[in-house]
This record gives sequence, C-alpha cells and structure tokens, in this order.
Amino acid sequence: MKKKIILLFSLILLTGCSAEYNLTIVNDSYKEELNVDNVKIDNINDLVLPLNYDVDEYDIDKVKPGDVGFYNAKLDNNGYLLSHTFNYSSFIKSTLLNSCYDRVDVVKNSKNIYISTVGSFRCYDNYNVDDIKVNIISKYKLVDSNADSVNNNVYSWNINKDNLDKGIYIEFVLPKKSEKKKKIFINNDNNFYLFLFQASLILFLLVIIMVIKKKNDEDEKM
Repeated sequence: MKKKIILLFSLILLTGCSAEYNLTIVNDSYKEELNVDNVKIDNINDLVLPLNYDVDEYDIDKVKPGDVGFYNAKLDNNGYLLSHTFNYSSFIKSTLLNSCYDRVDVVKNSKNIYISTVGSFRCYDNYNVDDIKVNIISKYKLVDSNADSVNNNVYSWNINKDNLDKGIYIEFVLPKKSEKKKKIFINNDNNFYLFLFQASLILFLLVIIMVIKKKNDEDEKM
C-alpha cells in the first residue's frame, strides 16, 4: 500500500500543481478533504486509497473509490478531490493524516484536543510543487497554534520548500459536558414549574366554577 501512497503523491506533487488539505472538526466528526488542482487524471481508479494507513494489502482490481474502507474521489477538468468523514478513533489512523510526517499525534481528553506533527514534511521530497496549504477548521475555543494565518475559525499553514521543518501544532478546548447537562436540567426544571403553574391555574378555575354552580343551584331552590 505504501507504493500506492507514493504514486498518489507523485500525482499531486508535480510542477505547477497546488494541493489543499482541509480538516473540519465538529464534535466527534473529522472530515478530511484533499483538493488537488492543475493535474490530469484519466482513470478515477488511480485514486483508490485506503482510509487506514496501516492497511498494507488490497486487490486494486476489486476496489474503487468510495468502497467501504476507501476514500471517496471525484474528478473534474482541473484536478480531483479525495474526502471522507471519520470519528475520532478511526481518524487517528487516517492515511492522508499520517502519510507526510514521521508521526502525527492526535490526542483527545475530557478537556482538550490537540494535533501535532513530528518530523519534516516528507511528501515534498524529490518533487517540485508550487504550494501545499493545510486548513484546520473548528469552532472550538483555541488554546494555542503555530498557524501561519487565521480567518475566523480556519487555521492555515502554507507549506513550501523553505519551511518543511516547521510542523503543525494546534490545541482546542472541548465544550464542557457538565455545562450542557446543566442547561438541560435547567430547561427541564423550567418546564416542570410551567406545567405545575398551568395545572394549578386549571384546578383553581375548576374550583371557582364549581362554587359558582353550587351557589346558583341553591338560589334556584330558594
């Protein structure tokens, strides 16, 4: 499978090509997209790529992009797109995530999540490419990052031959589950008190009606 990865990045890293990697994090959803422009691919099956970096063997003649365990792929006149949405446990083994660095750490605990690369960007070796852009998109509160630029919730790194050793680091604060539960409990309490008030009001009106009816009946007898 490693040969397949090398072939794929050979297609990406050609003179005049540009590549953009997008990672969108929402709750336990990690959506990867790799957009590559200015490259011509005639056969979409050239883009067959396993989701899991540890997969070493598969029959290239029996699988196609989008099959279970493989990235979705789309071709257009200017390039192609690879994409897939993972959960956390599967994302940490992502092929696109792990292919270009010696190691990528994705660590999540009850409070924070951080992504950190180790080593140089090795997919650039022996190729000439105009630029590679990495975007990490999330609405989580930022703790720290070494992004080259930030635009709202988009943190971007521009990789070129002069900064291959820089690496990527970003850390977010996760929403507190206790706060969410507290809000749910408050809403439930408010609903209960509203129901209790409405029930009491209805009961009070029924009592008034019964008293008035009883008084009317007594007056009629007299």
